[in-house]
Amino acid sequence: MDFFSLKTIRLPTIRLLSDTVMKYLDLKRDPAQLSNFISDLLSNLQNELHDNNPEVRASAVQQLVFLNSVGYDTTWADFSVLDVMSIDNFSCKRIAYTAASQSWNPHSDVVLMATNRIQKDLNSNNPLFTTVVLSSITPFLSPQLSQDIASDIILQLNSSQAKIRQRAAVTFYHICLKYPDTLRAGFASLKSRLNDEDNSVVFSVLTVMVELCQINPRNFIGFIPKIFKMLNNCSSDWINLRLITLLRILSTVEPRLPKKLIQPLTIVLETTPSVFVMYECVRT
Repeated sequence: MDFFSLKTIRLPTIRLLSDTVMKYLDLKRDPAQLSNFISDLLSNLQNELHDNNPEVRASAVQQLVFLNSVGYDTTWADFSVLDVMSIDNFSCKRIAYTAASQSWNPHSDVVLMATNRIQKDLNSNNPLFTTVVLSSITPFLSPQLSQDIASDIILQLNSSQAKIRQRAAVTFYHICLKYPDTLRAGFASLKSRLNDEDNSVVFSVLTVMVELCQINPRNFIGFIPKIFKMLNNCSSDWINLRLITLLRILSTVEPRLPKKLIQPLTIVLETTPSVFVMYECVRT
């Protein structure tokens, strides 16, 4: 192929999301023109979702995210979202998982078909893939999907990356709500994260424990010595806030605990600069 023949190559044109948004806003005051614009746009998107170029398909899904956010039904494209989700490219996956979190629900037929894809991305060697899954799946978690990926989420609680451990802890809570047996299987891993070197992970784990403890505090009575020790040694106001809340809830099922809390809570009240921690101490 010589230099001049390159002029005949036509690269696929990808519609920019910003252009779609600006056009939508320009026509918003004219319902008739807006209706025609949306009709044409949907027709074009249906063709683009079957394009051979993955970037074109991803761009089309991005347009659908916008249309869904302004009230248009995009469930007809659920399986196209799954198709883009399978593209081995982070930008495409981020678009697809964003679309899924916005338009899928636990009863969507496509969720069952997406299970294998979600498991592969959760356990990918690329931490960005794992992160985008953990950030997106909670809106469409079904009991079956929760059961299928429970062990994968527990595994990510021990990830080498703090951001993944933090998000895995939050996802673990949502998994437990859909599939309660997860708590028993992941109890040890959750407890081990109380010793995490990253405070954001510890805070997330304590937040999860507070939420689960409100459902059944007796499950966490065995944590009392560890939490009590953390309260005496922790310098983070945000972590102390969660520790005190957790001990307050546990004191309702452990009659010996309230008396033991008097001294440490008094010390915290006298030393903390945080009004929020003071409030929680008084409340407790």
